[in-house]
This record gives sequence, C-alpha cells and structure tokens, in this order.
Amino acid sequence: MKKYNILYDTNAIIYLFEFKENNITNGKIEMQNLYNLAKENNGFVTSVTLYEILYKCWCNNSFNWENCKDEFKKYLIFLNRMFINKIWLINDSIQKIDINDLFTCEEYVIKEIFNKKIQGEVEFLYRIISNIGISIQNCFEDIFGRKVELGYYLAVTKENAEIFRQKLYDVCNRRHVKELTNEEVDKKIDRIIFEYLFFNLKILACNYAIPQKKIDALEENEKAKFAELIHHVVNPHDENFQNSFLKKFHSMKEKNPNKDDNEIIKEIAIELNQKVQNLKYEDISDFIEKFDKDKSISIDGEQAIFLQIFDSPDCKFIQAPESMNGCGAQYIVWLIAKYKKRSKKDILSRIYNESNEFFKWYRNNYEYTYSEGSEKYFKFFLQQFIEKGRKISKNDANDYLIASAAEYSQELVIITFDKLMKEYLKQENRYYDEELYSYIEKRRL
Repeated sequence: MKKYNILYDTNAIIYLFEFKENNITNGKIEMQNLYNLAKENNGFVTSVTLYEILYKCWCNNSFNWENCKDEFKKYLIFLNRMFINKIWLINDSIQKIDINDLFTCEEYVIKEIFNKKIQGEVEFLYRIISNIGISIQNCFEDIFGRKVELGYYLAVTKENAEIFRQKLYDVCNRRHVKELTNEEVDKKIDRIIFEYLFFNLKILACNYAIPQKKIDALEENEKAKFAELIHHVVNPHDENFQNSFLKKFHSMKEKNPNKDDNEIIKEIAIELNQKVQNLKYEDISDFIEKFDKDKSISIDGEQAIFLQIFDSPDCKFIQAPESMNGCGAQYIVWLIAKYKKRSKKDILSRIYNESNEFFKWYRNNYEYTYSEGSEKYFKFFLQQFIEKGRKISKNDANDYLIASAAEYSQELVIITFDKLMKEYLKQENRYYDEELYSYIEKRRL
C-alpha cells in the first residue's frame, strides 16, 4: 500500500487511543488495520480535534482540572509517539493550538480555549442558518411583496439576527458545561431556527406601511372610512419603537414559549403606549388592494401609516401546522413546498443562487474568505438541510471545521467515521480513498 498523508477526525483519534492504551476494539472497524495505517503513514490532527479531546477529558473528570490534565497528557503523549510526521492544522474559525503549550497550560487558559471553541461552533451555525433564512425570506418577499418600509424591516430583522446569534451561543455554552446533552442542544437549535425564520417572515406577512400620500389621494368618504378603522399609528422610522419591540417580544416569548405570537405582539404594543385595534383583514382589504395595485408608489423613506394585520392571507400562508411548531428543519421543507405550489418557480435554484451571492459578498467585504473546499462543504450542508429536511446539529460545526482544515493540502486523505462527512468526501471525490476505507472498515456479511 502506498504512503498517505492522513487527516484523522476526532473519533478516529479516540478509537486509536482506546485501542493502543486499553485494547478496546470496535464492531465496525478493523482496529489493527487502522493502527497499522496510523503507524506507517504521515498523520495530521486538527485543532478542533484537540479541543474535543480536551473537553472529553474535562467532562470525564467532573471539571476537575488536575485530574483532567493527567488524562489529557496521556492523549498528548500518545499523539506524539503515534505518528511518523505530525502536523497540527488550523481551520476556518478556530485558532491554532501549540501542542507543547498544552502540557503546561493552566485552568484559566483551558477555559479561554473552550470559549474560542464555542465561538467557532456558533459562527458556523450562524452563517449556515442565516444564509438559509435570508435566501428563503428573499424568495417569499418576491411572492408577498414587501409592504413594510425597508429601514424598519432591516432594523427589526438585524436585531432578530443578533438575538438569534446570542441564543446559539447560550445553547452551545450550556452544552460545554454539561447542562444539556447533545440531543437537547440539537433540539433547541432546531427550535431557534424555527423562531428566527418565522419571526422574520411574519414581519413581511403581517406588517403594512401605507404611504400618507396614498391616503391623501383617497376620496373624502374613503378617508373618513379609513380614519374610523385606524386607531394605531406608528412611524416605522421611530428608533424607540424598533429597539423596544424585539427585545420585549423575545423576553416575553422566553417566559411564555407556548403563547401565541400575535397575542404577545398585541401586549407589547399596548405596553409601548400604542392604541391597538384588533384590525381584521376583511375590514381593511379594499385599501390594501388599492395600495398593492399601485407599484409605482414607494414606501421607503416616506411618511406612512404602520399597520399590523394578524389575519392577512400572507400571515396565514406562513403559519405552520401546530404539530410543526418549533421544528425548524420541517418548517423549511414545508415552506419550500408551499412556495413551489404558489409561485410555480424553482425555489431550490433560487436559494442556491442566493448562497452564491453570499459567498461573493463575503469575498468582496472581508479580508478572510472561504476556501474552495470550505465553500463546497458549506453548500453540501445547505443541500442536506433544504432538500432532505435534515436537522442541523452542533457537531456539524466540528465536522465542517475538520473538513475545511483539509484545504492545507490536496494530497490529504481524511479518515472519518461520521456518515455525513464521509458521504460528502465520497460525493465530491475530495480527500477520499476507497482503498483505505476498504482496509479499515469491517465487511458486512
């Protein structure tokens, strides 16, 4: 067998350690063959794997640093002896680790390392989820039209994105202090995706800004009728309203997660001293339709009447079945099907085009950019999520960071026992060698 440059994922390193130190075998892997492979070839380990092993030792020892340090040193000694040629790789979001420093580092350094690890996980999750969310929002804006003033829309959705990022950080951090299991974290991430996307779509669907000049152009009897209907007028440029609204919404939602969003919004509006009328779409629909027909009238930067119509057709269109509440992956597949049925357009191509624009924008605006392999793996996740309804997992961030590190050299082969990562490597024919996997995987009878 020829000599390889092999990048091992975290589980592969742990399996090798357990086999060598404790003679523990694996029902799906030819451990002696994997061990021989590691001894006879050049080995590469990512900083993400070092983080993961360190965290494993930290948890195994009930967060007792002295005991954790002893166990982790065994891994470091093993890694130093295991490979002919060791190279510690960095990747997209995680800083480089000097393995020699880990032999002598103190507890406060480890906590700092974990914090950077969490930031790397959150950054990946934030990027991929916001990419999907923005793409879908743009698609639905095409079929709804944007009836809310752009400045207000951008301000509210930007604030929602910041709250969304903070929620991701809180969840990942709670996993690192063992308050949550992996399964609980993944479930919470799925709910965060649902809430983030549903909230932004709801801004499009139930908020209307009717330009004052459009109202001024009405006949006198229509003006009088309109005035009777409207009791609640808000300037969408008002910063106090924009800043207070989202913070109060998410605070109340956390306290009452099962409470209907519409009821929360109404309560907030009352609290903000807005006189809210339970405005029905059928009462105001004639005016809305007149506004929609005249596409020449811009609502951006204009004095406008701001309305929230909770039973609008568009609002009903995005309202998921109750059984789907909190299920982000299912909700996105459901939305895509609804969009296809209504628009007769290929939403998937549109989403992928939006994704390409995202990477283009990133290259033009940031010094750091995605490598070719990172971009491909990122898009592979998109495909799994939007076409197959696969839930996004916290551990996907680690897989992505390991795969992106392989950009170090085109001559690398990745050994992974993660089903999804292996599927990607095989599909793209990147860092994959069928002969190697045949050698280390047990044949199924």
